Amino acid sequence: MNNWERMKAGRLYNADSKDLEQYHKFGMETCDKFNRTPLWRKKRKQRLLEKLIPSAKDGGAAIFAPFYCEYGVNIHFGKGCFATINVHFWTVRRLRWRMVCG
Repeated sequence: MNNWERMKAGRLYNADSKDLEQYHKFGMETCDKFNRTPLWRKKRKQRLLEKLIPSAKDGGAAIFAPFYCEYGVNIHFGKGCFATINVHFWTVRRLRWRMVCG
C-alpha cells in the first residue's frame, strides 16, 4: 500500500513521500483556479469544485471562495450543503458534511 492509499484510508502515511506530490500539486492548483475564477463563471467554478470533491456533483455542495484544501479526496458532502467564505479543509481522515434542516 503506497502513501496515497494509506492517506485515503485514514492510516498513518509519510506526507513528504514522492507518491503524494502529484496529488498535492493537483489539489492546491485546482483550489487556486477555483479561488481566482470570477463568480459569474458558475459552471467553471462548479467543475473545478467537482474535480476536487466528487460528491459536490449534481448540487451536492456549494462553496464560496476562498476555499482551501490539500487533496479533496476525503471530503464528502451530502445533498444541498453550503460552505461560506474562507473555508479550510485540511483533512486526512474522512470529513462528511450533511445538510440538517431544523
